[in-house]
Amino acid sequence: MNGQFIKQMIKRALMQYRGEHEQWITADMLNELYDQVITEQLQDDRELHEIVQDIVYEYVTTYA
Repeated sequence: MNGQFIKQMIKRALMQYRGEHEQWITADMLNELYDQVITEQLQDDRELHEIVQDIVYEYVTTYA
């Protein structure tokens, strides 16, 4: 799976949960969430979009 595609999925999920513009999303934030998604994907058999949604939701409710 292309890393850019996954990062676009993460961006869309962040904008969905936060209702913020793309400028709010930093490269460090994207890289951190991307690493979490890849790690989770290797350990879990869920669909990629489910993993992205769960990780972004947890990030937004915990850290943002």
